[in-house]
Amino acid sequence: MPAILLIVCCTLWNVYHYSSRGRWPNLLLPPGSMGLPIIGETLLFMCGKKQFFESRFKQHGEVYKTHILGSPIILMNENNLVTVFWPESVRHLLGKGSLTNSVGELHRTKRMALQKAFSHTAMSDYISIMQKVVQTCIKSWCSQEIVFGYQECKNMSFALAVEALLGFSLTPKEQRNLLDVYRVFENNLFSFPRQYPGFGFTKGMEARKTLLANIKECLELKMHKMNSNEGSAQHGFKDAMSRLLDNQGEHSVHLPDLMDLCLELLFAGHVTTASAATSILIYLNQHSEVVTKVQAELEEHGLAQSQELDLTLANLGHLRYVNGVVKEVLRLSPPVGAGYRTVLKSFTLNNYHIPAGWTIAYSIRETQQTSNIFEDTNKFNPDRWIDHKYPDEKFHFLPFGGGPRLCLGKEFAMMFLRVFVVEIVRSCSWELVEGSVKMSYFPVPHPKDGLPLRFSERVSST
Repeated sequence: MPAILLIVCCTLWNVYHYSSRGRWPNLLLPPGSMGLPIIGETLLFMCGKKQFFESRFKQHGEVYKTHILGSPIILMNENNLVTVFWPESVRHLLGKGSLTNSVGELHRTKRMALQKAFSHTAMSDYISIMQKVVQTCIKSWCSQEIVFGYQECKNMSFALAVEALLGFSLTPKEQRNLLDVYRVFENNLFSFPRQYPGFGFTKGMEARKTLLANIKECLELKMHKMNSNEGSAQHGFKDAMSRLLDNQGEHSVHLPDLMDLCLELLFAGHVTTASAATSILIYLNQHSEVVTKVQAELEEHGLAQSQELDLTLANLGHLRYVNGVVKEVLRLSPPVGAGYRTVLKSFTLNNYHIPAGWTIAYSIRETQQTSNIFEDTNKFNPDRWIDHKYPDEKFHFLPFGGGPRLCLGKEFAMMFLRVFVVEIVRSCSWELVEGSVKMSYFPVPHPKDGLPLRFSERVSST
């Protein structure tokens, strides 16, 4: 009897979604499965994100349907007739005031307000904070017998986001407490969007409430100091939030939205950056010849020995091979594996019906790893980026998305990862405690075992 009931429910579930074909009733939806009633294929997606996409691509081709995280989704490569979409759980947890959840003129206004925080002048200020944070972390790693690389990279990127993006002055204890709450928030971003006791989404919303209370307190203190001329200028730099507050005028943002933007900056500047930094540790450990080339480039530019605050936008800009290392890591292991959009108007693709209101997703990882503009796509080869201009690169290399939704912090993230490569190569060496690395890809690429490592200081040759 339970089996019969399940079959009936699944049949009705599929009939419900097929009824959305609207004015194209004779056209088929793309192949694929809607999974179980209500939850769809969410559990399979969360257990193996990379394998989930790969297996369905092999089975159904470039266009197929599924149902994950509460929404019917079509995987495809077209970007026309669509607008930005994030899973319902992400939209609620980031808040309606976030840039992610803004559309149209509201999105443009908020984006314009935030752009000043990522200008060329701002980047020049942030680089000193980046170098200080990275050097402090490396020194700590070298003093410990074993460190877990992924968690340490998350701690590092969180410290950077708090200081450089938000500009909050927290004691080490306050920062640890905030990080503990943030982990609950982050771990439940991609969850089943229903607030029932014990559900991940409920835990995430409770963590959001606590984080916003802390953010509000810090923001009000920051605004008070700025109004009384006690702002961040005394530290010799301005954080991103101070720059946003300084430019409140035509593109002003109210306090509730500022709080959501702070939470979004914490999210955007933390988990994806930590994933990329961890991937750098993995790839450089596996390719000693790449480390040797980085060392040679640093020697050529007089940057072989680690010094306090010796990195600038100018000398980082000359490190073309270092930049190639970062781009190659992002090509093979992009922190964001897919982009999501909502269909504004029903349309057809390859004789399949794409209904309005459904979600489409394009796979960033598969796009970059199967692109025919790259040779030996599975090979880690930073040299491919040296003296080589790829035609239509923006359609084949898109770790930060594209178009009007291009990640606003792209240059911030790229600069931090370049600083990270420079510092780890010239100041330390590291080895895996375990022989191999097994990866998980949800919600971002990360080692299943946390990447236990042994760090040691690099002995100066001078």
